[in-house]
Amino acid sequence: MLRSLNELAGYKVIATDGDAGSVADFFFEDENWAISDVVIDTGKVFRGRKVLISPEKVGKPDGKNMQFPVNITKTVVRDSAGVSTKVPISQQKGEEGQSTPPVSPQNPHLRSADEVTEYAIQATDGEIGHVEDFIVEDDSWKIRYLVVDTRKWLMGKKVLIGTDWFDRIDWSESKFYLDHKREDIKNCPEYDPNEPINRKTEEILYDYHGRPHYWS
Repeated sequence: MLRSLNELAGYKVIATDGDAGSVADFFFEDENWAISDVVIDTGKVFRGRKVLISPEKVGKPDGKNMQFPVNITKTVVRDSAGVSTKVPISQQKGEEGQSTPPVSPQNPHLRSADEVTEYAIQATDGEIGHVEDFIVEDDSWKIRYLVVDTRKWLMGKKVLIGTDWFDRIDWSESKFYLDHKREDIKNCPEYDPNEPINRKTEEILYDYHGRPHYWS
């Protein structure tokens, strides 16, 4: 099932033996757009310590009750690696020159979803908007789409852009470059966050952009 990361942020994390905190962020690999870690804020449970949980330990999110189940105990959550063991590349650059080195070797392709939100989207003939959200598969935990908010251009229209449709990404500029004209985006199917994304929705979107279906 395809889900919004913005929606999942704040969900209560439920371990096998009770409340373990809440979802704070997601780390992903910028080479394959796969979620590598779920950042959990343990809140009052463990004095607000933020820890990293592998998607392999995560169950199906419960949208009705806004719960994020994990297949481990609260003790295992408490003893999981802290966020300082994996630092997104932008924060690594910000730490250059500090006297204290990172706890472990850092991943040069690690990104924070929270940080990449608001990155600009550039078409071949001008800017079209910014990243507002990410759409992820909750079985593979691969990010399939960026939700782009065009409100400064098209009065609030939101569109989905496949993560493999970009011509290039300049992480230093915080900008995604799309191989489409603004007119293409203006006329493309609109994304409604209140409606689920099903296969029919994806087929219409992919066919409009003339892209091969990733599921075929």
